[in-house]
Amino acid sequence: MATQATLNDKRSVHQSADDGVNKDLVRLAKRFVLFLRSEESSFLLADQVPKTIERFVKQESIPKDDTLKSLEKLYRGCQEILLSGDYAYAFLRPRIGIKRYYRLHPEGEDFEPVSRGQYLFAKDEYVQGYDMASKRGLVIDFSSFYASFPTVVDTNEMGRGMTVLNRRLSGELYRDRDRFQNALLKFLSQFELDGRPLFVNNHQMRYETFQEDLETTRSFLDGHPEEDAYEDVAHDLRRHGFEPGWGARVSDIRSNIRLLDKVLQSADPDHVAGLIGKLPLVKNILMVSPHGWFAQENVLGKPDTGGQVTYVLDQARSLERQLKVQFAESGLDITPKIVILTR
Repeated sequence: MATQATLNDKRSVHQSADDGVNKDLVRLAKRFVLFLRSEESSFLLADQVPKTIERFVKQESIPKDDTLKSLEKLYRGCQEILLSGDYAYAFLRPRIGIKRYYRLHPEGEDFEPVSRGQYLFAKDEYVQGYDMASKRGLVIDFSSFYASFPTVVDTNEMGRGMTVLNRRLSGELYRDRDRFQNALLKFLSQFELDGRPLFVNNHQMRYETFQEDLETTRSFLDGHPEEDAYEDVAHDLRRHGFEPGWGARVSDIRSNIRLLDKVLQSADPDHVAGLIGKLPLVKNILMVSPHGWFAQENVLGKPDTGGQVTYVLDQARSLERQLKVQFAESGLDITPKIVILTR
């Protein structure tokens, strides 16, 4: 079922000035669908859509009027067009970060909004047939990862998720410092990799008791040469509540613990970003590569095979190198694992 936002977006795309359905546009869209069927073009990708519209206009002698402009606007940013049964489906991106799915029936009077699930089922049915499409396939649910995660609503901040997160954390610290301080300590005390506790002892759950150990540790580290290894100070660090993960040398440990103190004391987003960026929080990474021909048999020579294999493997190796460096600089002997999930 389409949401109200979906319906509103649909109206803004193809309704006329009197707030009624643009019937001329619907008729022209139906002619375009008939043209696709005549060409036996049942599935178009983003780069094929504008070229096909140009060919449609030329071969069908479509007048270059406002209706044609509306059609071109409707399919601007179109990612896919699929002809399945009597329906023509379209996957549109009217704005950055917005996806809409519609279908058009030859006897229909308007574009009908459909859900993402309906659209994906139509694609599965087109490729595999109804019987196979009706079977429940692999479902990966990422919703739990976003249950309490801040949402990016400004398109200018897309791709800057860490900045948004750091600003959110800083805001929480500013609004309720005690709650934030204790929540951060709880997170650090419960974090582990390969069953190995990191960062803070699990008895350091309250900021009031941790503050004294933090000051003692900073003074203790100031008395050690910067080049001393973690092993030289590990016993005393644990005695004051600190587990591995703060650095391989005293200079790094001192710097990171000082940064932790700043985060606990202030609401500066830069301090939060600096701390999160230095802590080894990720060991296992799943790279999802559902498109193309990666890791499949008998695909040599197919388009983009070499490029995709090179790109995916290069990204995996690059991530592995970065994680190894971060673990080494944190004083940890841990091997990262990167899994590539393909079709």
